[in-house]
Amino acid sequence: MPEITVVIPTFNRAELLRKAVNSVLAQTDVDLEVVISDNCSDDHTPQVAAEFQHDLRVRYFRNERNIGMVGNWKRAVFEHSQSDWFVLMSDDDFFTDPTYLGEASRAISLHRPAVVYAGGVVQDVVAGSRQVLRLPFNGLVPGDKVFASRGTVAPQDMILCNIVFNKAAAARLSFLSDPNNLSCDSELHLKLCAEGQVYAFATPVCVYLKHGSNLGNRIRRSRVLLDHNIDHLLNPYLYARELDLDSASIASFRRNTQLDRHISTTLLLLRLHDERWHEECRTRLFSKAPELVREIELSSTYRFWRLAMSVARPYVIRSYPLRDESPNW
Repeated sequence: MPEITVVIPTFNRAELLRKAVNSVLAQTDVDLEVVISDNCSDDHTPQVAAEFQHDLRVRYFRNERNIGMVGNWKRAVFEHSQSDWFVLMSDDDFFTDPTYLGEASRAISLHRPAVVYAGGVVQDVVAGSRQVLRLPFNGLVPGDKVFASRGTVAPQDMILCNIVFNKAAAARLSFLSDPNNLSCDSELHLKLCAEGQVYAFATPVCVYLKHGSNLGNRIRRSRVLLDHNIDHLLNPYLYARELDLDSASIASFRRNTQLDRHISTTLLLLRLHDERWHEECRTRLFSKAPELVREIELSSTYRFWRLAMSVARPYVIRSYPLRDESPNW
């Protein structure tokens, strides 16, 4: 059985896919497999995948229909991957350090961490900028420190393509159970940090391409995705409390991630668009965290922004248009 599976979900990015796969196959000193999960692309993705058929480490699967991003991830991870540990790599990202997965595999064998991750490079294709993510951690570190630091690392706290997850833990924590939570990878990472030790590689090992079709842009356009995106912060917060994680770490997490602001902004934005959307979101959140929702709604900050956004309602709606459907791709 391979030590690590690199899952590459793909949709209509044939040329970029080739670079992603080659960067995985260039990894040294590790027994790995590559699972290409094609979400019913209508470009020449099958032909690109066929270029790797000579390499027994590469397996290609094609969905008969588009089952959505999270659905594609779920099928690839839990039905197609053969390893106990996996990496989810977007089809437009790629490794730059050929030693990373080998080092990660050795760290797993020696230390049995809850999760492994590393630094990377965030390359903004639209702006033409390039920012280096260097983690403030290196080696085996307490997970609660990583958990509490969320929201403090620039340019962003994590990059999906260099996180090595444990598949059994992912299943236990219901990873990929909500098709509308597009930040579920971040949620899983945070929950695993709350559970145990983390092995970190501070230096960059991959490139994450930032462009117009990234997840953040999709989330901001759909009221369903905006609603469920709250869970990638709220669920780890509640899970950490359930685990009786150090109260200072939980408080730091809440403050650093601006969890309260994230919830209040979403509720207020949905209220401006449609009272029904607001009530559905509030009911869902209240069932999970009634005390937190009450505290937010009673705060002077919430009341201020409710009034301010109401006054500026036409501008807000123009600036943040929302669709009622949950998009599929």
